Amino acid sequence: MTRVSIFHYATGDRMVKVSLPYGKCTIDLEIPAKNLIADPVKAKDLSAMPSVERATQEALENPIKCPPLSKLAKAGDKVVIAVGSIIRPGKFRQLILPSVIDKLYDLGIKHKFIRIIDAVGSQTPDSYDSWMDMFGKDILEKFKIFNHNPVKDCISLGKSEYGTPVHISKYVAKADLVIALDGIFPSNAGYTGGPKMFAVGTASLETINSTHISSCFYDDSSRIGRYKGNKFRDYLNAVGKKAEKESRSDKFFIINVVQNMKGDIAGIFSGDMIEAWGRACELADTQFKVEVPRVADIVLLGTPYPHGLTAFDLSSIMCFPEKMDPASIVRQGGVEIIAATLEDPLVEGTAEYKFVQIMRNAFDYHDVLRSGGEAERRCLEKGEIMPEGLSTAMRRARTLEYLDGNVLVVGAKQPGLARDILCRPVKSMKKALNIAFEMVGRDADIIVVPDIKEVIPQVKA
Repeated sequence: MTRVSIFHYATGDRMVKVSLPYGKCTIDLEIPAKNLIADPVKAKDLSAMPSVERATQEALENPIKCPPLSKLAKAGDKVVIAVGSIIRPGKFRQLILPSVIDKLYDLGIKHKFIRIIDAVGSQTPDSYDSWMDMFGKDILEKFKIFNHNPVKDCISLGKSEYGTPVHISKYVAKADLVIALDGIFPSNAGYTGGPKMFAVGTASLETINSTHISSCFYDDSSRIGRYKGNKFRDYLNAVGKKAEKESRSDKFFIINVVQNMKGDIAGIFSGDMIEAWGRACELADTQFKVEVPRVADIVLLGTPYPHGLTAFDLSSIMCFPEKMDPASIVRQGGVEIIAATLEDPLVEGTAEYKFVQIMRNAFDYHDVLRSGGEAERRCLEKGEIMPEGLSTAMRRARTLEYLDGNVLVVGAKQPGLARDILCRPVKSMKKALNIAFEMVGRDADIIVVPDIKEVIPQVKA
């Protein structure tokens, strides 16, 4: 993002020109310098590892609180590699997977016994083009990649210590060796990675919905970047531990990767899915957490590819400013302006489709919260599964309630879809900023965040 100071002769204001990421392009806008309370908020840039290949080999043979991969695998084993979906940006899959696969070959694992699962959870399945970005041509031509199916692919392994049903991919549960590769990014569970791969990425809809209930997901402790004392993360970890204990392999081997802002690998952490993940989070804290001076009235958000393409991802981005650790970076009743392409079509029958249908059929966000709360209470009382898409709709509606519905989406290629999820599509950033000023006043404090999913702004104490 560039910042250029400009004098606006018509108003006498000093203007700052910024460029917000918008898919694979940018959207330019001018902001009065007097309103901008922080430079565009970006994560720090950690140093790249000198040799990813050597670091991967070291991680496989010297994992954290876990036997080395050479002790977990043997000739004839059936291996499942679960990999984070396209919403985890970067080339970490292409950089890490070849070394992992070569190691399996060295241990006598045959090519035909290696299955790669795209751990999409209940989100829309990734496409072939997405896989080309994620894996590269070489892996895509050698292996058949599978999207996880949360409806058809799961089996029951009992319940977690919190009573959550543990239903995970039958391929994961029945494999002789399970490897999970994921990037570490800010999340309501503190960060992505760790047991989340099994509690969400390769879990059933029932398991996902059971951990995303309001009392858990929207507990005040369940904040982005808080990986200790996070109720939502505790529930996910419990599901992961139960799945590991009851699965054939008896031990999941995770590889969690921290990337810097250039997409280079800054750290590789492997081994026990909770201990290794925790170590990765420690490094992630130094990468993602940056200070801002105070809470803003208006937050401007960019969505670099692959973010902002779908209704689900756009609505997820909308929730981030409210859930930062330790506190929201936008005030209650403030405004969010999001530059997003919103170009991917809805796929009928998916969880995303059903979430949009719930939002579309509601009168407003109050209606979603009222009817959704009633449905959630009935399901919990009867021990039934919540309707698909409802938990997502309620989470989005809570953020809309916090913001009084003040979410403006600029550049949506499907403006009707933006309206369906109760956001307001606006054609230009200039117009959106003027609307925001009308809502909260011309003296509004503004924070600009080029990529809210790759930074954790923390309000200065």
